[in-house]
Amino acid sequence: MSAQRPSLIAATLLALALPSGAFAHSLWVEAWELGKSQEVRAGYGHPDEWEPNWEDLLKRTRFGLLLPNGTQRPLELTFDRETGMSKAMIGDERMGIVVGRVTLGLERVAGDQHVLVEQSAKAILGKPDRWSARPMAKTRFELVPSLKDGELTITAFSKGQPVEGARVVLHGPKLDEAASVTGADGKVRFPSEGMGRYAISAELTFPETGEFDGKSYSAVTETNSITFELPKGSVDRSPSSESVDPTIGN
Repeated sequence: MSAQRPSLIAATLLALALPSGAFAHSLWVEAWELGKSQEVRAGYGHPDEWEPNWEDLLKRTRFGLLLPNGTQRPLELTFDRETGMSKAMIGDERMGIVVGRVTLGLERVAGDQHVLVEQSAKAILGKPDRWSARPMAKTRFELVPSLKDGELTITAFSKGQPVEGARVVLHGPKLDEAASVTGADGKVRFPSEGMGRYAISAELTFPETGEFDGKSYSAVTETNSITFELPKGSVDRSPSSESVDPTIGN
């Protein structure tokens, strides 16, 4: 592997709110403006701790681009072994959400009991005054950000309803970690650190039964992460009601 790495935000995201045991690493997605295009980067874990099966995990991850008009199209990322990342260039879209989702597998928790581990990640494109705070009704777990009066509000949703008790961790451009637990309204609030790149993540376990690879599970643990950038002059704007939903579907 070469010395190239994901950004500091992506690297710190890997240490936040991750599953324990066999799946103690996280999927991440970032988007960067390069002229009139956007470069998308996605990774799993950190290149300095590379394991061969991570390439397979990235290739199994489903990526898509959710556009402001509500349509979603598949996004094909190409895996680069030199950097341990998957990459793609997209056109001149200035609003949208790059999403990725992967099922990692089963983790034994006690005796013959298993938990299904899933991870989702997204990178939000565009200025925060164009974000929307509406959730998607069928999504098991998602984090939705909004910004108003210099304060970031993160709302945790499960199938369109606020989730209480989710521990949300934020890293801002100053790389100061902040953590808080959602209340009954599903919200946590953090003061904005100003312009720069942010990473937010949370993990939650839901009672749910099913089968995976011929084995039954009694719960699903899902980690959800977001990356976005606050440009200069954006910290006092509120979200628009007509904007794209910064959400990810199942």
